[in-house]
Amino acid sequence: MPKKAVKLPNGAVWASQKDAEAHFREIRDKFPPRNKIGPGPEFEDLLALLTLYDINWPAEESKIGSGVSYFETRINRTNGGRTIGFWVVRSDGTSLDFSFIKAIAWASRQS
Repeated sequence: MPKKAVKLPNGAVWASQKDAEAHFREIRDKFPPRNKIGPGPEFEDLLALLTLYDINWPAEESKIGSGVSYFETRINRTNGGRTIGFWVVRSDGTSLDFSFIKAIAWASRQS
């Protein structure tokens, strides 16, 4: 099966899902847990990815919700394990995690 490019609304493009995942892992690994990912290229890529991913969700389950203040990484404890993941912190102060892997898979289907 040919590789499917991943294109985001901010103009960022990767040749494959694997390349896009590597990019977002680099962002995740660059920021220790609970540090803000604010204005800058990392923020812009995360926002573009989440914006495209949010199209897949019903409005009442929007990941963006009231708007995005910033992103951060946090430790997720699920099924007895620990992983570091992205969280969107909204303008209203609420926060929600999202799977960048699932978001990239969705983005590749939209490309």
